[in-house]
Amino acid sequence: MTNSWDAKLAERKVKFLAKSRERLNAASKLLSALPESSDWKEDARLVFKHLHQIGGGGGLYGMKELCDLAIEAETMVQAAIQNDQNDEKCFEKVQSFIGRLEQMLVEDQVR
Repeated sequence: MTNSWDAKLAERKVKFLAKSRERLNAASKLLSALPESSDWKEDARLVFKHLHQIGGGGGLYGMKELCDLAIEAETMVQAAIQNDQNDEKCFEKVQSFIGRLEQMLVEDQVR
């Protein structure tokens, strides 16, 4: 039974990683458009959602580094929304975090 469970978990982790790449790509595109967006808060909420799902899934699959970095970026986006600040410097930093997350996934160095 354990082997069956391990195989299912490994299969789901592979799917999670693929979906995480898609989420990071979508978040990156949204972030690039935020400075000019007329509805920047809604776009920022979508970025938050993508990062939140990556952070939660990373935690579920025991990928602490991925989880921690996603949560840190997510927290920055949430603060910008709550403070009503379409802060380009903040979003540039989040974009750099997304780049680091993408690199982790590409190099398969998820921990």
